[in-house]
Amino acid sequence: MAASEQTSSRRKRYARQPQNAVPLLAQKRCCLEYVANYGILSVPQLARLLDTSPKEIRKQMRPLYDMGLVSVVPVSRTALVEPEEGNTAALLFGSAPNLYTLTTAGARVLMHLGVLEAMPTIAAYGPRNSLFLAHELGVKDARIWLERTARQSQGHQLEQWKEGGDAVFPLAPLPSKKVVRPDAWFVYRMDSQVLVGLVEVDRGTERGTRRWQEKLRAYTTLFQGGRLKEQTGYHKARVLVTVPNERRRQALTRFLSEQGGRSIVEMFWLTTAQTLDAPGFTASVWQQPGSALLKPLIPALSAGERMP
Repeated sequence: MAASEQTSSRRKRYARQPQNAVPLLAQKRCCLEYVANYGILSVPQLARLLDTSPKEIRKQMRPLYDMGLVSVVPVSRTALVEPEEGNTAALLFGSAPNLYTLTTAGARVLMHLGVLEAMPTIAAYGPRNSLFLAHELGVKDARIWLERTARQSQGHQLEQWKEGGDAVFPLAPLPSKKVVRPDAWFVYRMDSQVLVGLVEVDRGTERGTRRWQEKLRAYTTLFQGGRLKEQTGYHKARVLVTVPNERRRQALTRFLSEQGGRSIVEMFWLTTAQTLDAPGFTASVWQQPGSALLKPLIPALSAGERMP
């Protein structure tokens, strides 16, 4: 294919095709609402949320894009590859899946439908901040996993989800700058029981252990004080850490067991990012510091049993 033809093909992906307005039937509306609620979502993530195929998502999203209700984030494939993928010429070929964000026009439509009460803050994504996209999508994966788990379990509900700046825990009276910054935290209800989780998405891209040393000190202060209860309403929580592969999981659990006190490191549960592809808590895919065993985040409970 000639270079000019390749360029033309790429531009079509980010060029809107004028068309008449398309009715927002159920699936298109669901897609638009999910993008508004999450802020940014990829084609595979939308496919998991709607329990359909990526091909069907692309079919549903294209009219929304052409009508100007969503934007497609221009990002290279290299920005989203896993850290362990080889640094070879193969990364020059292929493309990243479409990433969608809401537009002002899309927000107005949802406000008219009563889905949004006010105009949301719409983040500006693009090539200049693409280095952070893989991490942000990893945080979205955790939320999607929880929502899908709740959907398949009677009496389950994701009651609260906070991420980014909304997830910060002050460690001292304001205006102190001492804080814990998990990527997200949540409250998940299972009938009469509750799981409170602090989410850490570790991509294994930082060298050394300085960042985790700082996090471990901050979490120690958080769990020994009363700030957790003040913000979540609960005294206890687990730190759920996703990592790119088993090697990273083993290295990080070893570091935590060596550097942290027993009562603190027992709060940490680590798993590979692939765990989030399938909903559910009962698969034996989680590791705690000080143990080589893999176990379920929450074992299958009989009637009347309580979460350990």
